[in-house]
Amino acid sequence: MYEPPAQVSFFRMRASYRSETFKVVDQLVSNGIKKIAVVYHRRFIRQGNGLTGVQQAMKEKNIAPVAVAKPPPGNHKSRGGGPRQSQRPNRRR
Repeated sequence: MYEPPAQVSFFRMRASYRSETFKVVDQLVSNGIKKIAVVYHRRFIRQGNGLTGVQQAMKEKNIAPVAVAKPPPGNHKSRGGGPRQSQRPNRRR
């Protein structure tokens, strides 16, 4: 006799940018690193508390960022990590 499989519920949970950045700063400081520069992507600001999380975490540790910078516009790849189509080598199939 056929029995359908048991219903399985799966959901993904992820920490917020703020809690992730607090953990990164905490780990750096606990390893003795106190001079920290922050380079962020514009999407880092839009999607939550990324940059503000770093700044708050550093403030709690009584340190200030050595530098805060973002890359110039157009100097990034929005999806994927590989070369753009025009930069790919010619491959014959």
